[in-house]
Amino acid sequence: MTSESRRPAPRSPGVHRVPPGHRLVLTRRGASVSPWWSAPTPGHYEVAVARLRTALTGAVRVRTGAGEPVSTDLAGTDSTTLTVLAERFGPVTGITAHPRGVTAGGDLDFARALILPQLTRRTFELTDRHLPFAEAELPATDQPPLSAHLWGMFSAQLAAGLGVHLTGDGGDHLFQPAPTHLAELVAHGRLLRAVRDAGQWARARRISPVPLLRQAAGRDVTALATSGPGAAAPWLTPDTAYDRDPVDRTAAAALVDSLRAAARHAHADTELAASIGVELHNPYHDAAVLDAVLAARSWDRVSSIRYKPMLVDALGDLLPARHRDRTTKGTFETSFHTGVRARLPHLIDHCDGRLAALGLIRPDQLRAALHRAALGARTPWRTIVAAYGAETWLRAVDDAPAPSWTAHTTPARTTP
Repeated sequence: MTSESRRPAPRSPGVHRVPPGHRLVLTRRGASVSPWWSAPTPGHYEVAVARLRTALTGAVRVRTGAGEPVSTDLAGTDSTTLTVLAERFGPVTGITAHPRGVTAGGDLDFARALILPQLTRRTFELTDRHLPFAEAELPATDQPPLSAHLWGMFSAQLAAGLGVHLTGDGGDHLFQPAPTHLAELVAHGRLLRAVRDAGQWARARRISPVPLLRQAAGRDVTALATSGPGAAAPWLTPDTAYDRDPVDRTAAAALVDSLRAAARHAHADTELAASIGVELHNPYHDAAVLDAVLAARSWDRVSSIRYKPMLVDALGDLLPARHRDRTTKGTFETSFHTGVRARLPHLIDHCDGRLAALGLIRPDQLRAALHRAALGARTPWRTIVAAYGAETWLRAVDDAPAPSWTAHTTPARTTP
């Protein structure tokens, strides 16, 4: 049996997918598909910034307006902004995770700098059982969740919060995206800005700017959208390719595509949270917020020298100066290496699982990558996490009990 014959069919015969942003209308005469959403035409940056402030404030208000206490992640700029907005409408408990034995620095210092009348700060100490890839029973969800590799930590942190929890997921996609704007800079003749941004973006990620400039010159937005370390994974086979919905070669389309994919996986996180009784919300995924961001030109809303400029310009006056001037986000990369070392046999076992049986990965190459990660080598975590999440999710779905169905008949209505 070939790997191709083992792959599930991409869709049922005769069934076509409704493109994102379109509506399907069924009538007696048949079916029609028409667009119901399109990206707004970019305009003045100041107008877009004001629109973002209104949209994000509204997104938080509808989730906290009843005045019931909520909890938030209190860490990076995205989650801190949500915390500040939520506190305007009621009590908030901000939770900051930190490694065991670490009592200062990083997110802890930023959390202490935020002082609000209705804010209660709470710390969450990460122990060995919270390491990435820690073995924990993952509930079955509709699709692979973002937090599959962090479920041990994620579930414990959610349990330490309140029944309604706000997370900053989606902020990185909106305000610190891949350098797709380079293609539009070239298209509009802003060559010096394109060269400067490509150099600074590449330097920060320790890669060569030459491919970025080549892709920008060719206006290859798709390639720019997947640029950066870890964009390619040698353990993936050609069978992992799939037909993506066609997107325009614009930075706006790339941003929508990126956020749409993130939102699908984040929805699975809400299912995970619901399994332990927590109502999880992602305000940055709201349509009004996306519209506001896209109302600015691509090269205005991103910067290679400022950290998340559009978010800071929209709501920075509500944040302490320490947060407005922040240039980086917290990282737990060391804990990822530690997690791989601690769980290496478990991870190696995953290399010969469902993905390998479907012919989607090369197990030998994935095992080699995991061994290098255990030794502390530079690791493409994005693709490692994606492979682990997909494998774990497939196992959770296989192990989930089958749904039971009950027949129920209702007497037919009699027309008077």
